[in-house]
Amino acid sequence: MAAKIPRNFRLLEELEKGEKGLGAEACSYGLADGEDMMMSNWNGTILGPPHSVHENRIYSVQIHCGPDYPDNPPTIQFISRVNIPCVDQKTGKVDPAKLPCLAQWKREYTMETILLEIRRRVFRLLFTSKSLALYRALLRQCGRLPSAVPELQASKSLIQQKFHKYKNLQSPSQTANALKAGYEALDLLHSASQGNEHDRHRIATLILESQSIKKQTAEFQKALASTAQPKPLSKRELKKEESRRFQEMTARRHPDATPILSRPRPVVNGRRRIPVLVSARGIPFLRIKKPQPKNLSGVIRTKLDKRWRRVERREMLGVDILFANDEDDWDRLTLGRPETETWAGEIKKALAEVSTQLKESDLKNKELAEAMWQVVLAERKLAAEEETQSSTQR
Repeated sequence: MAAKIPRNFRLLEELEKGEKGLGAEACSYGLADGEDMMMSNWNGTILGPPHSVHENRIYSVQIHCGPDYPDNPPTIQFISRVNIPCVDQKTGKVDPAKLPCLAQWKREYTMETILLEIRRRVFRLLFTSKSLALYRALLRQCGRLPSAVPELQASKSLIQQKFHKYKNLQSPSQTANALKAGYEALDLLHSASQGNEHDRHRIATLILESQSIKKQTAEFQKALASTAQPKPLSKRELKKEESRRFQEMTARRHPDATPILSRPRPVVNGRRRIPVLVSARGIPFLRIKKPQPKNLSGVIRTKLDKRWRRVERREMLGVDILFANDEDDWDRLTLGRPETETWAGEIKKALAEVSTQLKESDLKNKELAEAMWQVVLAERKLAAEEETQSSTQR
């Protein structure tokens, strides 16, 4: 386990990083008072995101690192007025529950982590609201296009596809360029809906070009996929695929399969396989070879589940009988005489029944194991005889 860096050493590292400008350029931080020996109060600045109304603006914050920092997060308060959901508009304090890095604080987080997270939230809030407003405006303009031109009706689906494609953009410059293109498309759609034939023809041309490019790309990908050589499977993948096919083949019992206790077979082709007697939590079975058939696994699992349900019922009845005895004692005290039919009587019957079922199933498993062991011994005997016979023939 790595040793924890003491609080003052950690703050000295952050102070050096902040003063030398080794961190991100989008934020800065330093001590509010150079004589503060505890290094508790800090000042920070956040640059507004580019391509937004916050561009070139500087927001000042106060940071207070408590005595338990960095085990617990610091408190952040904005001096500059800013409209962010995680900031209280009256006090300027940042709500830790609404800022992910504070709500899920880790010891390796720093003040720089917090300032950058706040800056990203400003960016996301700004561009998310703009993107949604632009998306709705574009769809409204698509509904106002004339229905007589079939090419124009495909504009709505094309806009939906583009927004779905670029919804996860993180780069500010890429997002700004996408918004710029969206506003140009909005002006074009508005002009076309007002009857501008030139813009209608331009929209139809753009849609046809987009559909043609999409079709050519699909054909190219299809041709590329047909010419590409299939990747050979690794040994692990081949083994996994073989196991999957075997499980599918053995999901049901083969109609020509013989009962296991009918062994040993008098004559076999090749070398005789001696089965192995195995116990799965008290359920005996003979393993002929690996992998194990799926139907055998299902039978074993069903038997184990059935036995476990009976064990749970027995334990539950053992607890219930204690409460039933208390009920019988209460009835005897209130009535002044014992009743002919008691609460504990029925539970004792059920308990005896489930105990008998468990004993009978265990006895059957024991008898089955003994019969299977005789099969193993007989197979061993025949295998030894066949080996002796083959050695004499050589």
